[in-house]
Amino acid sequence: METIKWAVNEMPKTDDSQLQVMSLENVAKARAFHESFPQYSVTPLVKLDHMAAYLGLKEVYVKDESYRFGLNAFKVLGGSFAMARYIAKQTGKDVSELPYNVLTSDELRKEFGQATFFTATDGNHGRGVAWAANKLGQKSVVLMPKGSTQTRLNNILKEGAKATIEEENYDECVRMANAMAEKTENGVMVQDTAWDGYEEIPAWIMQGYGTMANEADDQLQLAALGFIDVVRANLGLGADDDCVKLTQGRAQLFGSIELLDDLVACLAQLRHGGLVHSISYENTHDKISLYLFCEIRRDRICRAL
Repeated sequence: METIKWAVNEMPKTDDSQLQVMSLENVAKARAFHESFPQYSVTPLVKLDHMAAYLGLKEVYVKDESYRFGLNAFKVLGGSFAMARYIAKQTGKDVSELPYNVLTSDELRKEFGQATFFTATDGNHGRGVAWAANKLGQKSVVLMPKGSTQTRLNNILKEGAKATIEEENYDECVRMANAMAEKTENGVMVQDTAWDGYEEIPAWIMQGYGTMANEADDQLQLAALGFIDVVRANLGLGADDDCVKLTQGRAQLFGSIELLDDLVACLAQLRHGGLVHSISYENTHDKISLYLFCEIRRDRICRAL
């Protein structure tokens, strides 16, 4: 058996006021919004008995997001809810007043009009933004970094978005998309990374991801699991693993780990107090491409669970 590389979350608990962003109230609104879509269904929480035996564990469960809205990824949860939150803010409503049937109504169209949602992506987030914009009668523009596959581009184009693969890395595509949004009437940047001055929409995206954790929490209760030893989250831009905090209240979360390969082991050190560097690779087929040529910013992106 190969050695599994992992890192224990040793960050101390905090009274950070920003934790309220992921309150159960906010996540409940996100889930109610997603449930209002006619395409919605709860994704499976799969019990992996053979994997548990292989790892020497009692039980292992995996949340299978390949079923999410037929898009094969959870990212649509964030982009769609951020759109709803934005429209709610612009119309002076609470997002709970804007389920799918209201957002797609003629009345809302007359009141709000139509926005163009801009984003940068290597595939899943952009496809989710394009899908949600299409379903809600809005427009979308997606910029993809150099090395993105034609298949992923085609999937986004099928959702009615304007999408292109640029000759730039991910960070530059983010800057380009944001500049385009600022110059476009009713243009809105919907990005799953944050920077100084751009934090509200990424927070809404995180809340949208909370639907996934909220579903899993219900499913674990149905499985009569009152105690969870470890929750494993992907190490990426931060929003996915942040949403896993939601399990801590009911499931008595003991700790959290992140499974690491050689590259991610390096990034994990940044998350746990190491120096912060900007990472860029020429070889777009290298493993780094999975991390979207990210500039690792400890203050916003590299955060512990």
